[in-house]
Amino acid sequence: AEAEGRRLAEAFMAAARAGDPAAFARLLSAEARLVSDGGGKRVAARNVLAGRDRVAAFCAGVSRKTGWGDRWTTRAARINGLPGFVMTGPDGVQT
Repeated sequence: AEAEGRRLAEAFMAAARAGDPAAFARLLSAEARLVSDGGGKRVAARNVLAGRDRVAAFCAGVSRKTGWGDRWTTRAARINGLPGFVMTGPDGVQT
């Protein structure tokens, strides 16, 4: 389970660097849901997004608009006990 979590986190970052909706979609279940809150300071969906295609399109769009692959550094981390990553960009750290 640990290795699979790391593999998924790495695949997510590869999709982010590419800004590729199809790459994001391959990582998600058909029932995927995205809940986000940018606190008025970060890009976030205003409503819950439901479904693989909507979540993948949102993630790819944010990736392209924010330059995740170009202007951000990432490092592996555990978040809420699960494999993930911490992203650091021009405005500081995000998880």
